[in-house]
Amino acid sequence: MNFKSLPFTGDWLKLIGNPTVPFHLMFYGKPGSGKSTLAMRFAHYLASGHNMKILYVAKEEGQSGTTKEKFVRLKAVHPNVDISENLPCCGVLAQYDAVVLDSVNELNLAPDDIRQMIEKHPKLSTIQLFKATKEGKFLGKSDFAHLVQAEFVCSENTAKAEKKRFGGNQEIEIF
Repeated sequence: MNFKSLPFTGDWLKLIGNPTVPFHLMFYGKPGSGKSTLAMRFAHYLASGHNMKILYVAKEEGQSGTTKEKFVRLKAVHPNVDISENLPCCGVLAQYDAVVLDSVNELNLAPDDIRQMIEKHPKLSTIQLFKATKEGKFLGKSDFAHLVQAEFVCSENTAKAEKKRFGGNQEIEIF
């Protein structure tokens, strides 16, 4: 079997390792923990460093001035990153290499919705953002965890792996 691996560098190598394509990742944390910031930086890294076409679904903040300002402030604006407030239908996802779902909770997606998306678009990577419970676990059914190869918790402006299959094991600062 042949697998395409992405040669990550810097913080992404430390946190994630070298994922195979497609990959499915989960970032979760309490409000203000840096989930969206991390996901925006990661979308830019995939677009600029690996020439991937990314759809960032910003349901939590929407297509607001806040979302635009954050992309600009983080220097995450890139021609390969499209931003939408809603998850498109009718095969539009086939145009993309990866989709960021910010957040799965706000999009009201169930594990079966994610599973169907992955089955329908077998080359599509997913970056799934989740809110956290008071106890600090991701908010949602445990079935979501079975759909990803790696889980990362965001807390106090850092991200660290909770579940990892690609070799990354170091905590990084989100900024």
